[in-house]
Amino acid sequence: MFKDKADRKSSQGKSDLASELIAVKILRFQRRWANWMNGKTMKMSRRGQIGALAGLSVVCLSFCFYMVAGNNGNAKALLLNPDYAITVRSPYLLGTSGELMMDSLRLREAYGRIISFRAYMDSLGKTPEGRKTLEHMLSSRPGMVDSLLEAEKLLKQWFK
Repeated sequence: MFKDKADRKSSQGKSDLASELIAVKILRFQRRWANWMNGKTMKMSRRGQIGALAGLSVVCLSFCFYMVAGNNGNAKALLLNPDYAITVRSPYLLGTSGELMMDSLRLREAYGRIISFRAYMDSLGKTPEGRKTLEHMLSSRPGMVDSLLEAEKLLKQWFK
């Protein structure tokens, strides 16, 4: 259970030796790779080097766009239909004289969404998988329940 200091030093020395060997192998591989790449690029003309850089840039940008926009598999929909992105509509409209007026239809729609979401959250607590989902939602969005309650309270006051 308890090791001697000599035992600890010897095992620590072995791990240091192993880490040094791994570091040496990694550095050797990196040096070989760099030398190989230098040899390949030295054979290319200036125009070829610029073309290779442009091609690499296009590939990297395409991959980044795919990761950002196509994360949920809807990259085509986002490219073909820019309105596909999630938008939030304002509950205010401009009146005939330019003043802001509340759009009660949009507010009622938002209120309905809040009520249905609260019902969904309540239904999640009925099954073990639902409780896990609910715990994950609440841990990743700590102020969500408070915001929902506050929004519901404000909308209830508006519709009285």
